[in-house]
Amino acid sequence: MKKAITLLCLLALLTTSLAACGKKDGGDASGGAQSGTSVSDSASGSDSASGTDGTTGGDTSGEGSGDASGSPQDGTPGDSTNANLTDDTTSHVTEAEKAPSVNLKAESMDLDIEAICSAADSEYIYYISRDDQHIYRVKHDGSDKKEIVTDECSWVGVNKDGNIEYCTNYDAKAGADSTYFTVDKNGENKVDNQEVVLDIFPIPDVKGNDGRIYYLLTTNDVMTAEKSLNPGIYSCAEGEDKINDGKMVVEGIVDSFCVIDDYVVTSITTKDGSHLYRTNLDGSNTVKLMDDRAMYLSSSGERVYFINSTDSKIYSLSIDEIKAAK
Repeated sequence: MKKAITLLCLLALLTTSLAACGKKDGGDASGGAQSGTSVSDSASGSDSASGTDGTTGGDTSGEGSGDASGSPQDGTPGDSTNANLTDDTTSHVTEAEKAPSVNLKAESMDLDIEAICSAADSEYIYYISRDDQHIYRVKHDGSDKKEIVTDECSWVGVNKDGNIEYCTNYDAKAGADSTYFTVDKNGENKVDNQEVVLDIFPIPDVKGNDGRIYYLLTTNDVMTAEKSLNPGIYSCAEGEDKINDGKMVVEGIVDSFCVIDDYVVTSITTKDGSHLYRTNLDGSNTVKLMDDRAMYLSSSGERVYFINSTDSKIYSLSIDEIKAAK
């Protein structure tokens, strides 16, 4: 099921280090959405989510390439109520925090914008402007900028059909019949998905080249699991139970991720902010790709796009450069 967070809550969460994850559940390699707590559903379920060409927070096409985009998740590291966490995350050091940094240099998109969330496909970059929280699209070369959604939004993605999915800011006082919508690339043919989502961005499941499903477990998931788990990216075979059969691949507070050939690329929040990491599908050889802060990972199939949380600008890295990093 899809989740979103109000802009106010988002800004607050971004200032909190090591916020613990909230649960999601997903679909297929091209973008199943995770499930969490909402007005209309419980903390479990499965839905199609964003992504074409295996993008995070954005598209999700094709096997072996996919992604998910989300937000720092709710909860408090080391909270005594999180009985099923295997470690006190205030003192526990993850592989990401110990990983060596290759410090790749990201390419600025040179777009005269500040964004709070973005997604990409092979033709456009879609983003929520910090100025008015509306959704715009712009070609990768900076041309053909167009406002396509005038709702105030907190999350945007591209689904496996190439349409735009987004979540609006939720006003609990005013109430809402829905906060989750779909439009085409021109912002037309709006569909109300008849779902009120409150607290978490959608984070699609992804199918890797190895045929396994890669998905995020957050604090809400592991708190209700019968076995002790830590939040992070897990994998399982199709048809297996995610909680009981899943294998941890990346531990940590994951903001978004994508699967690129034999690697999982993740945005993980650590004590000094959110950064990009690359890990082998078997969970080995984690490296920190950049020292720059990076969130809301998405991919066009050739490049990985993200927002630098320091300046709210959109940057990118080539997938070839990510795979070659040592």
